[in-house]
Amino acid sequence: MSRMLSGHPGVVSVGELRFVAVRGWQRNELCSCSLPFRECPFWREIGRAVAGRRPGDWYDEFAVLASRVARMRHAPKVLLAACGRGRPTGDRAAYVAMLGELVDAIGAVSGAKVILDSSKDPIHGLHLTMADTVSIYPVHLVRDCRGVAFSLQRRRIRPEVSGGEELMPRADPRRTAIDWDLRNLLTHVVGRSAGRYRRILYEEMVSDPQGACGQLLDWAGLDPAETAESTASEHEVSGNPMRFDPTLAIKPDLEWVRSMDSSSYLVSTALGTPLLSYYGYPLSRSAVAAKLDA
Repeated sequence: MSRMLSGHPGVVSVGELRFVAVRGWQRNELCSCSLPFRECPFWREIGRAVAGRRPGDWYDEFAVLASRVARMRHAPKVLLAACGRGRPTGDRAAYVAMLGELVDAIGAVSGAKVILDSSKDPIHGLHLTMADTVSIYPVHLVRDCRGVAFSLQRRRIRPEVSGGEELMPRADPRRTAIDWDLRNLLTHVVGRSAGRYRRILYEEMVSDPQGACGQLLDWAGLDPAETAESTASEHEVSGNPMRFDPTLAIKPDLEWVRSMDSSSYLVSTALGTPLLSYYGYPLSRSAVAAKLDA
């Protein structure tokens, strides 16, 4: 979705912005332009915009603040602040201010009307809703939790890590399903806090990517007709490995329907049943296959 939307001249995709300090500055992982983060002209200019000649100090402080207030275990306090029961104070206020500075700098450097942040973290989204200079348009892309669980058992290398091999995070189906429930529920709260919200199912996205992205661009105040020929990722700091692939082929990944083992399927279904039903997903494997074949 980020690749498709970033093809619009009014959009700049920055990857998962929540990782910009640790994976970007501290680990100096590759930007999707194939340069190390600290050598990327785009991110160097943003660093100068927020910190002058001392971007390292700025990013290090940002990372420390994020570790104190922006992890999933901080969800109760974040929810209280985001729902208006108290303005951010202390470390949270400092973190939100820095987050706002970063977004403002990206907008100024890129000249884009819309900044596409593909962070899959509702806690990050809730902090963005607290930044005075930021208006967010939360897009909730939902995938069947059983497909997510199957995907997170695969062995995949992170191509942005140079000088060694590092795998993408893996998780067992039970943990994945619980995390899926929590993150999807919290994303609804992000929409409520932002005052706007759009939800789209993975299957809808892959069946009609042009139509889905056109609706989202129009919702964000952009003309869907103003699309660029290229959908190459330019300066994404973290995210799906496909951002390093110059080609873009969108097709459904449905291997899990027939290849997922029974135990993993049952555990994922049991833990995800309330939200699976709410989003319109069948529960039995045969019903899922029949729906997809139809």
